[in-house]
Formats: sequence, C-alpha cells, structure tokens
Amino acid sequence: MAYRILILLLASKVHEVEKLKWKIKRLKEIVDKMEIETVNILIEGPYSSINNALEKLKESSSIGGIIIYCLTGGTSKIAYEISGKCNAPLWLMADESDNSLPSTINLREKVRRIGRIAKIIYLNEPIERIYRKLETFNRVVNIFDLLRRSKILIIGRKDRKANNRLNLKFKCIEIENKIIENELNRVTGNEIEKAVRKFEKLIKKKITLNEKVEDAIKLYIAFKKLIRKFNCTAITVDCFRFIEKYGVTPCLSFSLLNSEKILSVCEGEMNSYLAMMIASSVSDKPVFMGNMSSYDMNSNTVILAHCTAPLTIPNENVEVTSHFETGRSIALDVKFKRNNITLLSIDEKMKHILVEEGRILESSLKMPDKCRTQVKIKINRGVEEYVNALPGNHQILVLGNRKKIVEEIAESLKLKLL
Repeated sequence: MAYRILILLLASKVHEVEKLKWKIKRLKEIVDKMEIETVNILIEGPYSSINNALEKLKESSSIGGIIIYCLTGGTSKIAYEISGKCNAPLWLMADESDNSLPSTINLREKVRRIGRIAKIIYLNEPIERIYRKLETFNRVVNIFDLLRRSKILIIGRKDRKANNRLNLKFKCIEIENKIIENELNRVTGNEIEKAVRKFEKLIKKKITLNEKVEDAIKLYIAFKKLIRKFNCTAITVDCFRFIEKYGVTPCLSFSLLNSEKILSVCEGEMNSYLAMMIASSVSDKPVFMGNMSSYDMNSNTVILAHCTAPLTIPNENVEVTSHFETGRSIALDVKFKRNNITLLSIDEKMKHILVEEGRILESSLKMPDKCRTQVKIKINRGVEEYVNALPGNHQILVLGNRKKIVEEIAESLKLKLL
C-alpha cells in the first residue's frame, strides 16, 4: 500500500474494555466494507496510557494519517498530547455513548488552538456520510503524501516563498544552462518517431513532420529526460524567456506531459502547481490550466484560454496550430466535450483559494485574440462576484462537481476559502 491511516482507539482507565468491544466491532465492520483500494486502514488500541499509544506511533513509521477515536470520556488530555507529537494529517472520531462525543469536542477545540485542522467523524451518522468522510480524509492524506514526495523542476524561475510555505522540494535550472541544449541535441530520430506516433494516437489523426513539429517533440522528450534525471515529479518553466532563448514554446510538451499526469505548469507559478496538485488528487483525469480571458455578465459565463490543454480530457477534436502570442512553434486547439467542472485558483502566497463549480457550454471558439484552446463555462455563482474574488489569473479546471472535497482538502492545507 502507498500509505496507511491509523485509527487510534483511546479509553479512560475507569471504563471496562469488555463493555467497549461492541464499538470496536462496529468500527471494524465499517472499515471492512469500505471500497478504497489505495489505502490500508489500521485499527489499534484501546490505549489508556500515553506511553503505550506513543509507542504504537513509533512502530507505525509508514502512517500517512491518524484518526483519534475517543471511545470514552476522560481521554482528551491523552489525545491532545498525541496530537502534539504527530505531524501527519489528523482527524477525530466519536460515537453516541460513554461521553465519547463531549471528550472529542473538547479535544477538537484544544487542537484548533495549536493550528491543527481536525474534523470529527461521528459514528452515529448514516453510514453513507461516514464513508464519505473517511473517503475525504483518505484524499487529505493523499495530498499530503503527494506534497511530501513531490519535487518540481523549475526552469528559469526560483520561488523561495513557495518552498518555505509548504516545504516543497525543487531543482532549479537557469534557462541558459547548457544541460537543456545538451538534452535537446541528444534526442534521436527514433525517439522523435516514437513520440510522434504517440501524439498521433492521442489526437486521432496523422500529422506532417516539419521543423516546427520536430522541435516541439524534441523539447517534450528533453523535458521528460530532465524530469527523470533530477528525480522530479513535475515541471514549470518561465515560458516567455524560454521562447526567446530557444525559439520553441513549451506548449506541446506541457500538453503531452499533463496528458501523462506529469504536472506541467506555465510561467513558473508554484501557486498554480499546488492548485493543479489538489485538482489532480480528486480526479482520475488530467487538469487544464487556463487564463481568465474574458467574462460576460449577461450569460454568467467566463472564457478560459491557454495553449497547453491535455489530450486525455474528453474531447471531440484536436487541431495542431501555433502559439498565440508569438505565432511560433506548436500549440493545440482542443475541443472539450460538455461536462460539469470545478475551477480552482490559489493566490501567489498560497494562503487563499477560490473554488467554484460550473459547466462547459462550448469550446474551440476560434477567437483570434486568445490562446488556442478556448473554453466557455457557465459558473454557478455570479460572474462579477467570482471575478472580483479571483486571487490570480490562472484557473485550474477539473472535471466533475468537486467543490466540497476540494474545499475540505484546502482547509486541511490551511488555505482560506474565498
């Protein structure tokens, strides 16, 4: 398993364990019926001693998240000590008897005072709500695991504020660094041919292999090798400086890499990287990073546009064209299918997030004054209110109605909702 969730059971010494066994049995039955393949839930306890509980934490080195279940009253003090020694995501669990809920509410207020976000899973709720909350916590654990393992290749821009805010790891390469040119020169004809066949399969049509296409494909191959070389999981580029230096845009590279769920972020934006990571964690489809290009108050719609759409988002057609601003190189006009969607945007300091749902009405609009992939979206809140609340230009589009789960994850990351 990629990670584990530990449910730590606590009970006071004055309560007889024998009388609590029905609670443990019920919990195990709930967990056994869960259908989450990517997580292994471990149940341990009950413990009445802080030392015994902490010893179990030390033994379980692969724990990704902890749920503290106060089986009885008189446990909040022990639970609070445990929460202070735990760096993993933390939620709480309670039930309807033996002062479990009062003790858990008391614990929640204590951990809030030290800056921890701890939701309560109440076992007397309908089973569907319990499963939904466990699934949400599973996703919270997943995003923390992704953040811990992530390493971003930054070409042309360094953002130390982002690194300090979330302890992100990165490898920085200046645009002038010879390693980029060397990797481009090492790309072979066989590698290009293989990548072109892959590209044609994604767009479901043949392409003419000219110098523009070849250069764009070479850049995709070189980026992928650099990502592997430095053990990175994502890439971001200071796009316009890169174009000036190499005469080729990263657009097609990013379309192909994002199609493979290798997060590829325009213009060196670490805040958009975080938004893309959150969006990717709640969907099995890749996400689209777009500019807020225009909006219409009469129709309550916005138009997102960019040249880097992933090809594995459900689409009806793909046209190979050129980069919007420069007219150079290769970019894609992808006609997305109509779908319900969710939009995310995070501010530069990674303290605030705006999340809203909507629906794709049409795309591939062919407007000559915008980036190539253009998507018209009707959003659920008033468009003027939405635009006024935007913390940044770039919007991350993920398929499906994901607002609630995204906001839960954002809260766990201490992002304030706009």
